[in-house]
Amino acid sequence: MSFWQRTGTYTGLFNIKRLVADEDFHSLLRTQGTRATRLGSDVESRFWISYRPYEARDGSREWFIGPVLTWLYSQNARVSGITQPGSGGNALLAGVTTYVGLRPGMHVWLGVDWDVVHTNGMQFMPVRSHVSFGITQQFRMHL
Repeated sequence: MSFWQRTGTYTGLFNIKRLVADEDFHSLLRTQGTRATRLGSDVESRFWISYRPYEARDGSREWFIGPVLTWLYSQNARVSGITQPGSGGNALLAGVTTYVGLRPGMHVWLGVDWDVVHTNGMQFMPVRSHVSFGITQQFRMHL
């Protein structure tokens, strides 16, 4: 099993200083387990655009809020070496995310999204709603 993640942020979208675009892409690639069984690999991509209605003059505190789109893909599973059709699929979720700056570069965030459209596979059980939260610390890479 291997995990891969890529995240990016762009501030000043459409030349609007307070508009920020974020993208998070990660995948979980699964390998074969016992009895020639392999659960399908997963891919998730989240894209959100947030507006910053509040920012302290010194940049120490800020608040962002905006819409989010999440695409989830699950590959079909294999049991005893036989692909299980309809066990994988796609789902698109839409919602809202907000985050608050506690200090420069550190944010606490909360996101909620709901299923908009999904694949109708016989065994596919898509995520109907999704709540996420966390703490993020930003840093700069000097190359």
